[in-house]
Amino acid sequence: MKKLLLAILVICPFSAFAAAIAQPVRINIKLMEGDKIVTMLRVITLDGQPAQVEISSEHPYVARTTTQGDVVISTTDTIKEGLFLAITPTIQKNGKIEVAFSVKKLDINSIKTVISGGMQIQIPDVTSSDVSGNAEVSDGEEVSLPFGESKPGIPVAAEYMLRLVATKG
Repeated sequence: MKKLLLAILVICPFSAFAAAIAQPVRINIKLMEGDKIVTMLRVITLDGQPAQVEISSEHPYVARTTTQGDVVISTTDTIKEGLFLAITPTIQKNGKIEVAFSVKKLDINSIKTVISGGMQIQIPDVTSSDVSGNAEVSDGEEVSLPFGESKPGIPVAAEYMLRLVATKG
């Protein structure tokens, strides 16, 4: 009887400790623009833990211009262009993986220069395409999520296609 009690005391703390350790989840991400691959990456995070990915570049522009006497002072700012992704996988009791995701794609179309009264500023023209939601997938199953505006000549209904494959372990 003492051995059984000892075994229970040893197993219970270990089981509680093992349950507290989250299982890793690998997520393969492919962002398509039409039939062209924009980016491919692999994210590894823990069950229930968010992962954020940013693939971007910053572009400077003249945000303000002021004068102090004869001196012109230009103030610059930056704007980011690229892909911004937040993803949280959660392993369900049925073994499937629920993936909560948010994707934003920012494109700078142009930075226009405006001159008024001898002063100039620049105004960025930015296009944003984004999607967020949840998808439930089986281990290793691919899910395709279209987003963005429809464009002529693109065979899918949307401008971008996010493809996710989630695997446990």
